[in-house]
Amino acid sequence: MFFRIALGLSLLWNVIYYKWLELKSLFLPSNGLFGNIFIETIRIPSNLWSPFNYVIHDWIFLSILSIYTFCILLLIIGKYLPYVQIFIVVFWWSFQQRFSLVSYGWDDYFMAILTLSLFLPLTATKIKEAKSNSSNEIVGPLIFLMMAQIACIYLFSALSKTGSTWHQGIAAYFLLTDMMKNNSLACFISSKVFFIQLFTYGTLLIEYLIPLLIISPIFNKKTRLIAALLIVSFHFGISLFTQVGHFKYVALSVSILLVPGFVWDKFKIKPFQTNSNSSLTKLSLIQFMVAFMFMVGILAQNIALKVNDQGNVFNLKEKSSIFQQNWSLYAPNPSIETGKVEIIISNDENEKSVYSNITKSRLVSHFLAMYRLQKEKDAGKVVLQMHANWLLSNDNNYEKCKIIFHNFSFGCEVADSNATILNFEKKL
Repeated sequence: MFFRIALGLSLLWNVIYYKWLELKSLFLPSNGLFGNIFIETIRIPSNLWSPFNYVIHDWIFLSILSIYTFCILLLIIGKYLPYVQIFIVVFWWSFQQRFSLVSYGWDDYFMAILTLSLFLPLTATKIKEAKSNSSNEIVGPLIFLMMAQIACIYLFSALSKTGSTWHQGIAAYFLLTDMMKNNSLACFISSKVFFIQLFTYGTLLIEYLIPLLIISPIFNKKTRLIAALLIVSFHFGISLFTQVGHFKYVALSVSILLVPGFVWDKFKIKPFQTNSNSSLTKLSLIQFMVAFMFMVGILAQNIALKVNDQGNVFNLKEKSSIFQQNWSLYAPNPSIETGKVEIIISNDENEKSVYSNITKSRLVSHFLAMYRLQKEKDAGKVVLQMHANWLLSNDNNYEKCKIIFHNFSFGCEVADSNATILNFEKKL
């Protein structure tokens, strides 16, 4: 119950902040950056097929998004759960595929947990199909699948960080000095070698430790509680220094899943809302096979996954495999290009900085930060040209657009002398 509510509230905040508030700038078919202009400009590979590819009218898109939002509310209050869960998972996958360029690690984390939620005993009727060793401790293959999948998320994230900056203990420096996402506290910490090494090696240690704590055969209930606390403190701790999206909210939901039954018993809480007189039946062979096949899929997908040096943001690859647990997050190295990106449109008399008032937590801000990594690549240049065309077509008073990549000097200061400028003109 608490997991369902926490996940629902996280999804609700995500749909409000990263979808409804970004409609005009990113998603609306008629005039969003990734609306119809994207479909007309960039050829979509077949592995990015989505039902949203055929949604070209605003009213249809808004209707689907409204239904999705309503389903989240039903998830929170626990109504019509099987149907609501399926719709939310299908919507999320379709949305991820259609808008893969603004799909980040936290979205893939949501996708993995949403898929997992289809198998979890979220209701009393489902719990009757599980085996219980106490009033608040449900066990069985599907519960093992839940814990194993969460362990894989952090394990494969750690295994992918094989670059030299992680081995040398300086990877955190590039995250802390990312001016598109950081804050003043991060800039202060970035000048302290001790904290840079502590955060770098500490990240690796935590990501390796969480899986061990989750699947530990000894004192598993206590180690799971430690893992839950570690996950929450890890993600919320990162958010003190830099904006990394909604990782912390989905992580909070995940941590609730790991809380052992003795904690609920201590506070006399019954999170599963079961009838104490009901007998719980033994798990079927089918459930075991589902859990086994799902784990084989996760392991096979991630063992075979190869991470390139700069991620795959503009490679237009499939973003939402339910088995993929490794999202190339700062792996094998974080980007060494930080600084900031500025976009200016102009005419013969005036110029205007388009995103001068945007906050670092907005989705557009995260997307602009990705431009630094891809500005020299063919796919990146196509997207930059498309963005310039979109800005100039939406404002007939301007004919030129320039994208400025301000590089940073030590201490989070911008070194304008090293700036890279790309110029674009309105295409008629």
